[in-house]
Amino acid sequence: MLKSIRKIQTSILLAILCALSVPIFAWTGAPPVFTYYDQEGFSEEDTQFRALGPIVEYKSDKDKNDRYYVCRPLWSMEKKPEYFAMDVIWPLFLMRETKYEKYWWSIILYHGLNKQTKSEDKREHLVLLPIWFSGYNEDDKFYWGFFPVYGEAGDFISYKSIKFILWPVYFTTEKEGEEGWAVLWPLINRDKGPRFDRFRAFPFYSSHVRNGQFERRTYLWPILHTTKYLFPEMSGSGWLFFPVCGKNFQGNMKSWTFIWPLFMYLKMEDQSNGFGFNAPWPVIQYRKNVDTARIEQYRCHFWPICGVTERSDPDYNYLSKRYFILWPLIWALTTETDNGKIRWKWLLPLYWSKDRWHKDGHRCEKYRKFFPFGSYYKDDKITKFRMLDIWPERNMQVVDRNLSPLWNIYSYEESAAAFKYDFLWGLVHHSGNSKNGKYLEIFPFYASRYDIPEI
Repeated sequence: MLKSIRKIQTSILLAILCALSVPIFAWTGAPPVFTYYDQEGFSEEDTQFRALGPIVEYKSDKDKNDRYYVCRPLWSMEKKPEYFAMDVIWPLFLMRETKYEKYWWSIILYHGLNKQTKSEDKREHLVLLPIWFSGYNEDDKFYWGFFPVYGEAGDFISYKSIKFILWPVYFTTEKEGEEGWAVLWPLINRDKGPRFDRFRAFPFYSSHVRNGQFERRTYLWPILHTTKYLFPEMSGSGWLFFPVCGKNFQGNMKSWTFIWPLFMYLKMEDQSNGFGFNAPWPVIQYRKNVDTARIEQYRCHFWPICGVTERSDPDYNYLSKRYFILWPLIWALTTETDNGKIRWKWLLPLYWSKDRWHKDGHRCEKYRKFFPFGSYYKDDKITKFRMLDIWPERNMQVVDRNLSPLWNIYSYEESAAAFKYDFLWGLVHHSGNSKNGKYLEIFPFYASRYDIPEI
């Protein structure tokens, strides 16, 4: 009896092994422990290796893009032609290199090399926020600073030069022909350039003059403000005795305000017969043809219940309409130009969408996001879907590299030449392309590979 039972057990085991021997040649590993796809990814030349789900991963494609992920989100690296990126526990440490610059950044410490300087041995920039900075400007001149005692910075943000002594006691700035200085900033400062002149002795007096545009002055801020408009077709003047009352006449537009900005009335004395009012702001706002730049044609807000704003710019053939309901929860925005039309819709924070139409009328882009469950994208070349999609910003490369795969349990991609389904990091995988045929795996139960019939 015992021998018969053993024979039956052996027969069953052999039958199982025979059944598994048919598809075993097609298995790609033991997902989600590890998987390997050689030219089985979405691109015909893709190679992909994964271990421990999304924790360890390697990808490469025909464009010579190589991506490495070890103990994600601990470490990741991406190499492309003329681009290199490495992250360690992003955003604690990151390194980048392009054809223009090379730098690394760790919390308060930054080190960079500018590849466009005249001398290759004078390219370094070092910053220890907020205490120390040093480097070489575009003229290969060395600069340094020990904040707030003394410093001289070159090529900082948009400024060619910034110098300070016991900041904010005294500092100077220089930018594209513009110069400025400040004493006990922001109390006293002066900025001057070819097109403007600004001066401030806070709170007693300030002025801002734009050549050919306007002259604005403030006395005993914020009590008294005056403005003189110098535009050829929209000259005029205005004043505001804060917050009691004020008036503003510019071109054909006249406005009066009371208890600014709560109550205001605007009127256009031309053929448009435009007018508008706040009663009170921001709850009730109405405008019709009162924008002196002729950009905003209409506004009607009953905040926070609902509202609509229409803008256009004939010089650029631009038209936009913005709507909201129960601000800031529900929004819609439509823009039209010579290139086509774009429509956005938001139901924050749960849903938002984007549709784009080409100028010939066909829809060339469609995007939907159901936060945090998933997102869908489709254009003329590719269709994508992924779930979950937790990060609120779309197409943020550094997040897609370090974090998104941790929660993307299902993904789908399709183009004219290939497709790919992936669930639980390869536990269920289905892909195919015209070169390598189709592949289906439901680990550990089933795996098969077959060619795509020629049509």
